[in-house]
Amino acid sequence: MSSRLFYEIRERRGLAYYIHSALSAYLDTGLFMVSAGVNLKKVRDACVCALDEIGKIKAEAVKDEELERAKQNIIGQSDLALEDSRRVANLYGSREVLYRKIKTPEDLVAEIENVTREQIKNVAEKYLVDESLKFCLIGPYGDKLEWENDIRLA
Repeated sequence: MSSRLFYEIRERRGLAYYIHSALSAYLDTGLFMVSAGVNLKKVRDACVCALDEIGKIKAEAVKDEELERAKQNIIGQSDLALEDSRRVANLYGSREVLYRKIKTPEDLVAEIENVTREQIKNVAEKYLVDESLKFCLIGPYGDKLEWENDIRLA
């Protein structure tokens, strides 16, 4: 509920019932996705707004206070996850498979705390590009949307 997407799309504009982003990493590929529940009449606006918000990360560095809030959010979620033995096993197992190195929770917190605004901008510029963008819309639509070609990152 503290994300840019949540604030801009749900709270400020009222374009979605829910909205969230997620990341999945694998050895040879990965996925960053945004998912939202949207009123049919607001789908286009919600999609364009979400892409605009994602594009802003490439165009301008996040503010210091926003980065600090995000770090604390991630650290807090990680602390909660460590209370679930299945999630702990998943953390250690995925680290071993992906990186061939197991890190302690303290190591991971230190890595999170060391993330910089410049690193975020560099990663966004590298990976958040139109060429990699895939768009999926589930609903009562035909084969093609009249605004499908408008779907671009800002």
